[in-house]
Order: sequence, then C-alpha cells, then structure tokens
Amino acid sequence: MKLLEGKVAIVTGAARGIGEAIALKFAEHGATVAFTYVSDSSAEKAAVLEEKLKSLGVDAKAYQSNAGDVSQCEAFVTDVLDKYKTVDICVNNAGISKDNLLMRLTPEQWDDVIKVNLNSVFYMTKQVIKPMMKARKGSIINMSSVIGEMGNGGQSSYAASKAGIIGFTKSVAKELGSRNIRCNAIAPGFVETDMTSYLKQGEAADKYKAGIPLGRFASTEDIANTSLFLASDMGAYITGQTISVCGGSIVLTTARGLREVEPELLDLVRTLKGSRWQIFTKIQLPGALPYIFSGMKVAAVLAVAGAIVGEFLGSDRGSAT
Repeated sequence: MKLLEGKVAIVTGAARGIGEAIALKFAEHGATVAFTYVSDSSAEKAAVLEEKLKSLGVDAKAYQSNAGDVSQCEAFVTDVLDKYKTVDICVNNAGISKDNLLMRLTPEQWDDVIKVNLNSVFYMTKQVIKPMMKARKGSIINMSSVIGEMGNGGQSSYAASKAGIIGFTKSVAKELGSRNIRCNAIAPGFVETDMTSYLKQGEAADKYKAGIPLGRFASTEDIANTSLFLASDMGAYITGQTISVCGGSIVLTTARGLREVEPELLDLVRTLKGSRWQIFTKIQLPGALPYIFSGMKVAAVLAVAGAIVGEFLGSDRGSAT
C-alpha cells in the first residue's frame, strides 16, 4: 500500500543524509518529489538521486536552491507550482552546524546557522502555505533536533535554531489548523550519515551510545519512516507536536534533570510546607511534575513556589467570601 499516492512533496537539503532518505521513502510511497541542494559540489549527487526517484515510478526534480535565501525560496516554490500545480507536503530539512564555544563563536557564525536552520523554515513555510490554504490541506514537517530540546555545550547557535523551530512549529499548527494544515517537528538524536561517520568511533562514541536506551545510533531510515507517518493520512490528527527520534536518550537526560532538581525542590517544600503540606502534595505537586520532568531546574522550583502561593491566595479569597 502506497501512502502518498498522488501527493506532491518538497524536501529541502536532500542531496544526501536524512533529506535523501526522506525523498526516497516518499517516492517509494508514490509521491512526486521536488528537492533542493545548495552547492555545486552536490550537483552530481542530486542528479543521481533524481534518477533513483524516477526509477521508482514517480516524477522528480532536483533544484539548486539555498533555503536560507528568501528570494531563492520564492523562486523554487513558484517553479514547483508551475510544474506540479500544488504542494501537499513540505519537509524543511536544510541545516548546518558551526559548533564553537560561546566565547569563540562569532556573530557571522551565529547568523549563518540561524539563517539556514531557522530562517529557511520561515521562508519555505510562508511559501507553501499559499497552495495548501487554497486546497485546505497539507502537512509541514520541520527538522529540529534533541539538541533544541535539551541544549549542548559548544552548540549554542545550533541549539537556538533548533529550539526556535519547535516554537515556530507549534505556532503554525495553531494558526493553520482550521485550514486542515498540519505542522509537526521531528527531533532526531545522533543519526548515522556520511557527515557523522567519523564520530561513531572511539571512547566518546561508546559513552554516548551507552546513554541511549535502545543501544544504537539512529539511521536515516528511522527519520524517513517518521516523516512518512507525519506526511501521510496516518498522522491526520497530529499537529503541533515534536517527535523525538533518539532511541530514548532524552528520557535519560530528563531523569538526570530530575535528580538535579530534587534536593532544591525538597528544601523548598520543607521551608514552605507548614500546615499546607498535605494539600500541597495531593493537589499542587502533580501540576508541577511536567516542569520537573522536563529537567528545567529553575522552572520546576518556580512552579512549586507558584503552586504554594496560589494555594495561599485561593484560601484567602475563600475566607473573604
């Protein structure tokens, strides 16, 4: 059963890696695929991919276009609409990283990462929602990262761009849901590609893998399968979500965050509990748990403090009536 029969899909940054896997997966399921590559050095790979896609019995076309340039995005989507008349699916996959310690990170490096990773999502989404709104249907998939959810030393620009994608995704989902346009994000963990092959060896790789409950790095196929689910009617009632495809590594990260917050949380409770302790634990603590388990220490403590203050204020109002 082909899940995307008759659909037209755009995939940015698809000459290799995750983007290539998504383009192939979509074509396998019957979608027409228009994809982008950015550099002249990728032209040959893009041409090979185009032929692979066509060999699967669908139409496909490679476009040289920089997703971080608004005018090129406009021209690209215009060309796709001229050729295929509509856009049903858009996967905003284009991205780069320029990792550096914050003290050494230059404004130029910061701007480059934000432009390609975050601005491109805005540029492309703004273009594709026009035909989607007209058709009153569509699926937008934005490639974020678990780094955008939990941060990482030496990757402040990358983390900021990927976290921004998550906020953007939620906002678009709320804005366009009434038009039957879904917008979701995928947050991959470490994915095995030709770009990351050198990171798979050595002690650091073994240590990182030990923190993944499933015990392995992700494959591009894992990300492509998730994209297929969100692009197809199987994900018809899912929007505004971020799906972490990380083998469970983020679970261990949040568990460590809970262990870090627990001492401060208990100290605060002991200080403020008084006669409110039983009410607090039975009613207010569950409301704070989502913050605690997110691993955000300050947010969790503030949530507890706010819960206690809210309980006092509610009690005062009750006694005055």
